[in-house]
Amino acid sequence: MEKRKQLLCLIVLRDEIEYFHHSLSIEKDDLIKYRLIKQNLISLNTFLETIKSLSEYLRENVQLKDKTRSIRKRGGLINHMRNKIGGHLDENLLYRAAQWTPIIFSKMFSQNKSLQVGLAYKTIIEASINSYIDLSDNEIQKEFGTEIDLTYPPNATLFFNYLSDLNMDSINWITSVIGIIEEDFEYFDYSQMKLQSKIAGSTDFNLKNKFTIPKYEPSEDSELVKFTEKIFQETDQVKKAEGLKELIRIMEEKIETVKSKKSK
Repeated sequence: MEKRKQLLCLIVLRDEIEYFHHSLSIEKDDLIKYRLIKQNLISLNTFLETIKSLSEYLRENVQLKDKTRSIRKRGGLINHMRNKIGGHLDENLLYRAAQWTPIIFSKMFSQNKSLQVGLAYKTIIEASINSYIDLSDNEIQKEFGTEIDLTYPPNATLFFNYLSDLNMDSINWITSVIGIIEEDFEYFDYSQMKLQSKIAGSTDFNLKNKFTIPKYEPSEDSELVKFTEKIFQETDQVKKAEGLKELIRIMEEKIETVKSKKSK
């Protein structure tokens, strides 16, 4: 189950980061881009935290080790931004953000809510970037060496290139580690469907309890196996979709049966 847990985590993180990376690369609307950045921070920071738990896959891979160091080094800004505007809105940062962009509070912008919202996102993002400073070196911005104003094209290019490169490097890292895990991972086949249903039915969702998996003896369910094989061999996509729905119904029914037996 350890490798399944790792794969599940990486599959979700790769999809999220790919989504934000692609969306930011094609989006033209500034407000939507700012919203995407705010969410992208959370996925990237979660990935950076996950790296620690996957160190076993780095030991014998020098190239992956080097990539990991580079990602971690650049990830400092992401962690800072996520802590200030991702998980919550830091009060000390909000003071600076309000000071940084006073026009938000002008009568002109109070009458144009869409522009006011766009500027509000812009100023908290800029404040989170610019507050990542090197306290030992004249308090200059630690990643770029200069304060960032996203309406100034050179600054915008600097930041978006940084974010794009980090997204892509993270996606490639995840893909590499998934490949390493899958080298020693066996996906189960149709013959194990009944056993897997029993295991699923015994899931304890009380996160305070220690995670355990009950032991079940493999059992043959020839009819279910044949039905599953037939579905996956079906070339007609409509019939295949209908078959998958029926398979899900059967599996859910079996899971409920296991649960009811467990509760008695």
